[in-house]
Amino acid sequence: MRPLPILARTFLAALAACAPVPEPVEVTINTPVGFVLAPSPAFQNQLNAERALKGASPLSYSAQLTAAAQVHANDMSRNGFFSHYSTDGSKLGNRVLAQGYRVCWTAENISVGQATLDETFAGWVHSTGHYLNMTARQPTEFGLAEADGNYRVLVLGQPGC
Repeated sequence: MRPLPILARTFLAALAACAPVPEPVEVTINTPVGFVLAPSPAFQNQLNAERALKGASPLSYSAQLTAAAQVHANDMSRNGFFSHYSTDGSKLGNRVLAQGYRVCWTAENISVGQATLDETFAGWVHSTGHYLNMTARQPTEFGLAEADGNYRVLVLGQPGC
């Protein structure tokens, strides 16, 4: 797979709703191949049940957010690292914009090593930062991906502003 050069924008912070977008920066992002994790109605139900406990609206599935999640899961798996920054230094904002997602708000949960998606979800629920991402009121959509080595990425987003 060849890296795809793109022109993308970064944004100030994952939790800053409708923050101004800084000047574009050039990044290289690998396009996703071989989605390993199809959208799971069971996962979506779990996620939306947790959101309901906090009074947040249910999320719908987004293919664009899933593609952004898959790009990052693949990168971490191929290169044996664990970080919110890609090997080329790009961030979540770059990855979602590269998939054509017009972002207003976005956040990302990552995990590695848990044997099952249920274990990953339980870990996120019991981690304050991850739980706040999953139950925030801003997102309206989600994408979920997995790559070899049990790397999992959940991207939450709200398009436009």
